Amino acid sequence: MSSTILTQPLVMFDLDGTIIDSQSGIVSSLRGSLIELGVEVEDNHDFTWCIGSSLWDIYKHYLDTSDGQRLDYAVALYREIYRSGPMFDYHVYDGIEWAMAELVNRGYRLVLATAKAREYAAHVVASSSFASMLHHVYGSELDGTNVHKADLIAHVLRSEDVAPERAVMIGDRHHDVDGAAANRVAGIGVTYGYGLPQEFTAAYAVVDHPHDLPDVIASIIASS
Repeated sequence: MSSTILTQPLVMFDLDGTIIDSQSGIVSSLRGSLIELGVEVEDNHDFTWCIGSSLWDIYKHYLDTSDGQRLDYAVALYREIYRSGPMFDYHVYDGIEWAMAELVNRGYRLVLATAKAREYAAHVVASSSFASMLHHVYGSELDGTNVHKADLIAHVLRSEDVAPERAVMIGDRHHDVDGAAANRVAGIGVTYGYGLPQEFTAAYAVVDHPHDLPDVIASIIASS
């Protein structure tokens, strides 16, 4: 019998909009970087679409360019601002730590799978009260490797040696459920984050509150 079959079921969690509400720190970093880059946005500009998206895609939009050097500079500028303090400007969603603890108690292996740079995600997790419940932190690399969720989830499955049917991906944006579907993994969309219900057309299930997650995940794994 292969090691993959024996592996604990794997639960991959997105970070921003799924475990933590980090909008304030992300938006302040985006605003600061755009000012430095000479891009004006109105005071009430809605940055919600940016949360969970690739930084390169974000700056491609705001700078209206595909120039790699300019985009790399913009991403580096954002990161300089973000790591100076705003990355710790977050709060944990009500109920998510209970759900994570319940999943651990039921024998699931929990990992983080975020488009955020792995280095920064690790710092955020280390500062949190839920760090001990995560087996590993997976994220994108500073050069953009694995910034797209489909690539990241494929990397996690290989690293954890888990078959797709023994894994689920939880996230609040279409990137999460679409990336899961691309890897034959059941994606669960959560509506309490930044996404909209219509983003979850590829989701196996959609939940409105973290308390629903353990039973929904158990049902998915049992049916695989």
